[in-house]
Amino acid sequence: MMCAICKELIPADRFYSPQDYINYLEDVRDMVASGQYDLEEATCPIDDVLGSTSGWVSDVICHVIRCKMCQAGFRCYANTSNGSGSFLQVE
Repeated sequence: MMCAICKELIPADRFYSPQDYINYLEDVRDMVASGQYDLEEATCPIDDVLGSTSGWVSDVICHVIRCKMCQAGFRCYANTSNGSGSFLQVE
């Protein structure tokens, strides 16, 4: 069961633009920085993606966070080679 904070998160079945993904990833970074979430899995550091000025750091970028209170997990994922991606709850 999700806590009140996790229930307020807005899932995204897909991102509609690179900026849409960046906005979600910035939120993920802020959630981890707040101390409420742990960064459980990462294909690369979040700041490497957000700070890159020379393009994407990888073809597949994935960050999984988990709420310290209710243990709900969320995955922020982007496949930069085909433009797919999402922010969804995971087990």
